[in-house]
Parts: sequence; structure tokens; C-alpha cells
Amino acid sequence: MAYQIETAFSPVHECLLSFLLYKRRQNIKYLYVGPSWLQQIRDMMEPAYLDKLDALDDLTFVDLLSVLVDQCPDAASMETFLEWVNTLSAGELYERLASYMADGKNPVWLHLGEQRDLFTELLAVWQEKYMARWTGMDALREGTREVEEAVRTGKKAEDIVETFVTGMRVELTAIRKVHLIPAYHFRPLHTFAVLKDKINILYPHNIEKPDIFTVSAAAKALSDEKRLEILKLLSVERRSFTDITKEIGGAKGNVHHHLMTLRMAGLVSVHLTDEATFLALRPGLSERLKQQVDHVLKG
Repeated sequence: MAYQIETAFSPVHECLLSFLLYKRRQNIKYLYVGPSWLQQIRDMMEPAYLDKLDALDDLTFVDLLSVLVDQCPDAASMETFLEWVNTLSAGELYERLASYMADGKNPVWLHLGEQRDLFTELLAVWQEKYMARWTGMDALREGTREVEEAVRTGKKAEDIVETFVTGMRVELTAIRKVHLIPAYHFRPLHTFAVLKDKINILYPHNIEKPDIFTVSAAAKALSDEKRLEILKLLSVERRSFTDITKEIGGAKGNVHHHLMTLRMAGLVSVHLTDEATFLALRPGLSERLKQQVDHVLKG
């Protein structure tokens, strides 16, 4: 395992992330934005626009747009990015995206021009009505500078990932570059996309500074016997989701809920390997929890 850390900040990533979150909202109760954010979006948007969003089934093209961010000559704003995407023909889009598409039979390939027109129109409205009014972009830029500083100090790449992503180990042998991209809307969790020999990780910016919220999230996670059982299991060795389900029993949905709660509290880390995805107890957990509690009590 040998990879380099790079920063790859662009406002486009946050716009795509928030757009996809509105559609893929099943885990929103675990996120800081919470269900109230959905209502905020509904209040901002025209009903006809929301109807178009609700009618969408396949979001593959939006997922693939993240590939184009690195290829865009000017991704400094969502507006310039969308202008550039609109200049690409269906053939050019295919050439740029085909090697990143796992399923060559996906119907998106048959309608790339139509998909481009549909989603650039929808994303332009999303940018105008929501992202242009959102005030958190400067904080994300600061997050990029923090990663760059950590790289300059000579820290090990895997330790930088663990610190900023708040619980992740990248052990995929094909990966040569890890792009760390600060994100807001998916906090306190991270999300990632493996792109050949590169992985884009949208990590939760600035969430582990101790405050009442982070301490209460940890307290909630530790208040359940099943979750404590999972932590005890992971303290011995890392386990896959299947392993954990077999060991502690219960429905998969319940185990998923427990793991999401533990991840939300920053108590477990995700290990990406060629074999499988594993979960493990985060290193230095007891010490970090004590420091957070002490900081809040003495604050």
C-alpha cells in the first residue's frame, strides 16, 4: 500500500453532494443537516422543480460528473463547470466516462446527450436557488489548506486519511492517489468514489473539535448494549458487516443502524481492502473521548 495525498477542492463537489443527498435521503437522520434540511430545500424550490427531482430514478450521470471535475479546464465554480459540460458532445462524454462505468449495459450510455441536458438544467437551478446562497464554501477552502499543511509536515499518508476522514484506512493495492475533499452536507460521515487508481474521499470538515454535540453523540452511541457489544468485538480485530451480524445476531437493518450510530459518533473506522470492507475500533478512542469530555466540562 503506497499512495499520495492530494487536495482536489472544487465547489462542484459540494453542489453534486447536496443534490444527491436530497435524492438519496435514506440516511439523513444520521447526518448533522437532519430531516429539517429537506424542508429547507422544499421551501426554496418551485413545486414544478421538486416534481422533476422526485421523478428521477437513475442518478448514474450525476455520479459520473465527479469524474469530469478533474478533467474540466475551469472547475472553480459550478457555473463554469456546467458551461463546459454542455460543450461536450455525446461522443466526447462517452470517451471521457466509459472507462469509469462498471456496467456497460446501463441505459445512460444510450442517452448521454439527453442526460447531459436534463441534469445540467436541474443542477443549474440547484446552484442558483440553493448553493449560491449557501455560506459555507470558505470554510471548506480552509479545510483544503489544513490538508495541504499536514502533507507538508511529512505525516504518513495513512495517518492523514485517518485524521481528516475521522475513521478510514485505504488498503486497496490499486490506489496510487487519495484526493481529500472537505465536505459539509454529509457530516459527520464520509463518502467516497474509487476511480481506477485514485479515490476521491469527501470527508466531514471540522467535526471533531470537542463540543456538546460531539460528546452527546458519543454518549448516545455508548448507551446501547448492542453497540457496546459491537465495540468489544471490534476491539479484538476488525470485522466485516457480515461477520458482525453473525456474531451479535439480530436483523441486518438493526445492525446497520447500530453501525451508523457508531460511525456518526466517530467511534469506528472503515477499512477498504481488496478482500472486503471492514470496520474497526478507531485508534486512541478512549483517550480522545476523555479529552472531548474534559474540554466540554472545563469550557
